[in-house]
Amino acid sequence: MPANLPRKPTGTKSGQPETPMQRMKALWRKMPEAEQDYWREQLSSSRTSAELRAEIRNRYQIQFNGDCRISQLRCWIADQDWRDAEAEHMREDEDRFLKEFGTDNLDLVREKVLKRSYARTTAARDIELALATVRHDVSAKRVTIDERKLALLEKKAAAIDQARATIASMELTEEQKQQRMRELFGII
Repeated sequence: MPANLPRKPTGTKSGQPETPMQRMKALWRKMPEAEQDYWREQLSSSRTSAELRAEIRNRYQIQFNGDCRISQLRCWIADQDWRDAEAEHMREDEDRFLKEFGTDNLDLVREKVLKRSYARTTAARDIELALATVRHDVSAKRVTIDERKLALLEKKAAAIDQARATIASMELTEEQKQQRMRELFGII
């Protein structure tokens, strides 16, 4: 990294955000909805950036240097609100598709919900959210695949246990044992 470029701030050792914006974002995520609404109103009001910075400093001991930070905060809150609305749209889509297709078609429901979300995020040119949706989808697919693998392994283990019991059985003839093994393992 060239020496003349500023380094991106990192978190402190205690895990607390370091920059004023990071601290404000962390605080925002924990704020009650009523307080968030208050700040949405204040940030869209005719108040000057200096007045807003002063109130943020007095209330939360967060010092923003310059008007651009207030503008960045406005943009970030608008993005957060849009993402929250998209998450709500996805929940509504899921509910609607579950009613339409039932729980027997969960893969189809997931596919339809994600397609609609991809379309909305792409139309809004929110590539970050589209990528987050893709990551979530891939993660959900991995979980589904892992669940299927586990079910198959459990089924195989049960068949092996039954095969061991069949072999150990003194009541069955060799021919009956062979027939039982064919049944267990699908050999015709």
